[in-house]
Amino acid sequence: GIVAHKDDASSNLFNMSRRMYEHLPDALKPQRRASNAKELVFDDRNGKGLGSRIKVMTAGGDGIGRAGTFQNLHISEYAFWPGDKEATLLGLLQAVPAQPDTLVVIESTANGYEDFQARWAAAVAGESDFAPVFCAWWEQPEYRRPARGLVPTREERQLQQRYGLDDEQLSWRRWCIRNACGGDERLFRQEYPSCPEEAFLTTGACVFDKETVLERL
Repeated sequence: GIVAHKDDASSNLFNMSRRMYEHLPDALKPQRRASNAKELVFDDRNGKGLGSRIKVMTAGGDGIGRAGTFQNLHISEYAFWPGDKEATLLGLLQAVPAQPDTLVVIESTANGYEDFQARWAAAVAGESDFAPVFCAWWEQPEYRRPARGLVPTREERQLQQRYGLDDEQLSWRRWCIRNACGGDERLFRQEYPSCPEEAFLTTGACVFDKETVLERL
């Protein structure tokens, strides 16, 4: 089961699954009985094939997933789900058996302090069986640019010490702020956070100055 926050996102994720199937070696490719805009069914006409399917849904519908059983469930962009997302997720999670060979993945861009952040905090504290995984911009090997003559600012030196960055990563950061974020460093922190605290804090509403709070953290 795959559930995204919008129809176009659901379609994109479904197309990834379909593309993967189409490019499998023939020896690994299961029989496919049906393929439509929302579902891939792996079986033959007599019901003697793999007996499995990939189903894509969009959050916001009434009772999505409650009638099914999923061995693997991918919850995408949960922080941006419309409607009563906690109730929707509750119903979906009941469709996953508590068995060793099942998997639930909840991934999202941060969107302030809401239910996704609460679930993240619980995972970090070991209060749930979910394993917290955060992907920082500086972990991406392609985020680098030539850095000839670069002189780090005070803030950039702090980033280097905190995350072990080199000058080529700082050069990419400067380029991205200038070109992709309109020169606004706050937008860079929102779209390319360096740590979970920065991700949740910069995307939410805050009474206090966010940069000061983040620096204290």
